Amino acid sequence: PNFYIKFGFDTDECRRKEFTAETGIPAYERVSSAHCADVVVLAGGTDTRLESLYDALELMGPSVILCEKPLAETSYELAEVENLLVRYETPVFLNYFRRALPEFQKLKRALIEGDYGDVKKCSVWYSKGILNSASHFVDLVAWLTNYCEGHTDVRDARMLYSGGDFCLSINGVPCYFLVCEEKNFFLNTVEIITESARIRLDAAGRTIEVSEAKSRDANGLKALGSATDVVRVDFGSAQTLVARELERFLMDGSCELVAVREHVAVAECLIDLQNLVLEK
Repeated sequence: PNFYIKFGFDTDECRRKEFTAETGIPAYERVSSAHCADVVVLAGGTDTRLESLYDALELMGPSVILCEKPLAETSYELAEVENLLVRYETPVFLNYFRRALPEFQKLKRALIEGDYGDVKKCSVWYSKGILNSASHFVDLVAWLTNYCEGHTDVRDARMLYSGGDFCLSINGVPCYFLVCEEKNFFLNTVEIITESARIRLDAAGRTIEVSEAKSRDANGLKALGSATDVVRVDFGSAQTLVARELERFLMDGSCELVAVREHVAVAECLIDLQNLVLEK
């Protein structure tokens, strides 16, 4: 992408010095109106996300903002984000990077074109919390099953057991999220069941396996065969591809990344579920 980094920001002096020493790019403690940029990336801690978003919108005048997840941790913070979006017209996207990867874009096209029939249900095993890794997979399923490219329909959310297991309907697809206690991101797995196939995303989506049910057994029932298509996904280029999505947005207004305005209902649902976990 035709971008270059103008400056960085961090409240920690040591990190600022380390950033500048490694990149030769100046870093500052606070944002000011002198720091103008076309694209702003908010990658700091969630505790400063709201303040950073306000500073970027108010002082930097960007054409687009890329924000790390989670968007907010409380209903109050989410309401404040909504107020900022009403006040400013700057588009803000979330860094759910799987949307930018060509392997997932190909899978979405196959689902849209009906190659595997309708999506019937989905199961997800996740670690590292509802607002962190689970939110990635909620967004991924929402994007893969959102054929009309509108706001995600999320409803019927409820906890299954204490500790983080929950279910909800995403665009009409029943989805079950089961927490892995181990703090290992590679245990994260997604299984999408369609009319004619099982689509399995292992190691947080680093492999995509499609097993299709084409042949029939002695009873006339379709039998699920072994994986007929295994695709390995390179996460190493993910952020470069995210940057290309932002560049495409600046050029023609199209972008696969989720806009914050379209994500608010999902964020509100996840915050409510997280609150239920904390209550238990």
